[in-house]
Parts: sequence; structure tokens; C-alpha cells
Amino acid sequence: MMNVRISALLLCVCLLLSCAAVAEENVVAPEVVAGKIMGYVVNAEGADVYEDIFSQGATMEPVETIAYGTEVEIQTLGLGYCRLKRESKDHLYVRTIDLSFSNEPYGSQLAIVFLKNSKYLPLHKNANTKSRRIVSIPDGSYVVVLEKGETFSRVLYEKHDGYVQNSYLSFREAWKDQLGRALLRDPKKPQRHTTVNLRSANAGTGKKVAVVPTWDKTRKAITVLTLLQIKGDWAEIETEKGLHGYLKAEWVEALEPAEVVEEDIELTEGEAMDDAEAVEDTDEPEAEEAEDYAPEWEEGN
Repeated sequence: MMNVRISALLLCVCLLLSCAAVAEENVVAPEVVAGKIMGYVVNAEGADVYEDIFSQGATMEPVETIAYGTEVEIQTLGLGYCRLKRESKDHLYVRTIDLSFSNEPYGSQLAIVFLKNSKYLPLHKNANTKSRRIVSIPDGSYVVVLEKGETFSRVLYEKHDGYVQNSYLSFREAWKDQLGRALLRDPKKPQRHTTVNLRSANAGTGKKVAVVPTWDKTRKAITVLTLLQIKGDWAEIETEKGLHGYLKAEWVEALEPAEVVEEDIELTEGEAMDDAEAVEDTDEPEAEEAEDYAPEWEEGN
């Protein structure tokens, strides 16, 4: 009888430990809140908060530390930094590596919209291409991966929850290596206010994701970028608006060092950045373009 009681007691202990392990595994992801992107601080030492990292004068000294286990609302996603959404509307950022966003494996929590020939990707209500379009996601944007499927994944884009095809996503990990910041300057005329093409790949043939000005009109200062890494002649960067892409490394002037990969990238064609496409930055608004959707989308579906 004593052996039976001991065996039963050991079984109960094992069950309790198993439940605790499952609970701890699941607690690292926040609940999905309608209309919000929530992150959960997973760094045991807390997440340091930095102020206005896209300002040239930022000291990069933490202004506060958010405790482990705290849920935070995210305004702008990035592989390097995420901007916090606060009522004070301060420009406050945390390292993305300190956060968890979903119950997906850590390496699959974020994805970049990657379109070869189109500018926008439809976010569908359901996991099929005939489902209603909720919103259009611009090329180069980040999304949170809530559920990764074989063909479609459920994602969060800004306040919208829906489905996109995996073939248009590049699943990426938060940046674990050394992060830096850089000024965006014309290498030949550093004081010139112009623009440079942000591309989807580290080659001159990479599709243009956006046009980034060298002059930040809001701050009335030189534009600052998050510098993820430099590979050969190309720099992988993020903009303040949460766009990801590549541009020629000669256009960036590092404020802090970033990861540098020594080997050059082999390019089969288009080795030179098409700088001729850069235009003078003016106050005249650009003409609106018709939305160019990925092939899956047909108007009226």
C-alpha cells in the first residue's frame, strides 16, 4: 500500500511539473488584441528603452528599462528596433530581440513582404485568394506571424489581422548581431538634399521598394537609418517608418558600428546602383499611383 501511495504521489508531482513547463512555454507570447500589435518582454534582465534613435543627436543611453514579462504595445515593427506606442507619443524604442510577439517559433515571428513585380500585397480575411481584401500591405513592410501555415500564414499588419500567401513573405529573425545607426548622405555631395532608391535585394537589379530622402523634413536634419549590416558594397537598413531594404553602402555614414561582412556579394548583373534615378527632393507632392497588386489579387474578389 505504501508503494502505491508513493507511486501516486510521484505521478502527481510529474503532472504538476509538466503543466508548469507548458505554462512557461506559452507565457512568452502576448494575447492577440484586436487592433493592436502586442509584444512581451522576454529578456530576463528587462528591455532597455531608447529615445528617438532616428535623431542624429540621440545619446543611445537607456531612458528606462521595462521588466521581464511586461506586455507593451508596438507602433512600428523592425528587425533591429520596435517603436513603442505610448499615450505621450514620445519616440521610444526597444531592441526587437528583447520581445516576443506570437506563439510561433522565435525565428518565424516576423516576416518581410517581398514582391518581385508588384507594390502591394492584399491581406485577406480568410486563407484563400478569393477571400475579401482587408487592406493592402506595401512591399518591404514588416508583419507579425501569428500562425505559420503551409501555404497561407495568419499575420498582423498594423491593426489588421488576416492571411497572406507564404510565397510573398520572407521570414526573418530579430537582429541578434551588432546594431548601428547611420546618416544617409550623397557620397559625392554630402550637403545636397536628394533621394536614394531603397531596393528589395542587395543588387542594382533589386526592385525599388521606396525612395528615401537624405533630408528629414520633420526634424530639419539629415536622415538617420538603422544599419543592420554591410555586405560588400551594400548596406541592409531599416527606415523610421518601418521599411526594410538595401542601398549602396557608400550612401551611409555610420554613427555607431554595425556588423560588417567582409566577403563581397556576387552579382550576375546590375552591379552598379542606379543612382541616376535619384531626384532632387522638393516640396511638391508626388502624383498618386494606382495600386499595383500581387498576381493573386483581382479587383472585386
